Amino acid sequence: MPGIDVRFIVLNSSQPLFKDNAPLRRAVNFAVDRPALIRERGGPITGRPTDQYLPASMPGFVNDHIYPLYHPNLAKARALARGHTRRGKAALWIKDTPVDIAQAQTIQRDLKPIGIVVSIKRLPGPALFQKIATPGSPFDMTLVGFGPDYFDPYAMLNVLFDGRLIGSPYSFDLSYFDSPRYNALLDAASRLIGPARYRAYGKLDVSLAADQAPMVAYENESALTFVSTRHGCLVLNPFLDFAAVCLK
Repeated sequence: MPGIDVRFIVLNSSQPLFKDNAPLRRAVNFAVDRPALIRERGGPITGRPTDQYLPASMPGFVNDHIYPLYHPNLAKARALARGHTRRGKAALWIKDTPVDIAQAQTIQRDLKPIGIVVSIKRLPGPALFQKIATPGSPFDMTLVGFGPDYFDPYAMLNVLFDGRLIGSPYSFDLSYFDSPRYNALLDAASRLIGPARYRAYGKLDVSLAADQAPMVAYENESALTFVSTRHGCLVLNPFLDFAAVCLK
């Protein structure tokens, strides 16, 4: 079943290629082959395709079918990219691992038809994170996974996209997305409680992905549970509820 972690292609909104360039960011979302990226991580057992920033298990999630999940839409991607490719070059920084290298080559292949030539820079994991977490680093794209510290949409959307938090320990805004309008909307949603809170965050999730596209969400990771055949009474929410486990 869907877990709480989502994997992304980060599009750096602070660098010239993607800054103030929502059409190109949306074009990348239409161009990317999400199933191919998931296959390179191990296939369907690792997760399922997604195009949104909230995991499907999160309260407030609304499945809005924004981008193609099972094959790229190059016609739409080319139309959006036309006139917005700027220098036509993107620096993709990744971890120096076989999975990340394979995914980077897929992204390189997928963006070429829309006029973006992708160069790949490989770094050890700790060095990569140190660099991409430093404001002003000259990368255009990177690959990350993220899961909330607690089960609330604030821990996804505000942590990932509230530009006022950039540089603080409470931010994972590696896209450096900083929109006064969305900062205000995220702040307003965070002040709500109950169903109104979840409705507001569900709308924000769809709006961020469809209109601004600061990242390409491509996989909602699975919550994998391994138990022996002696176990019964399994309750997943989305992870194993140990208080409900019983033996057959």
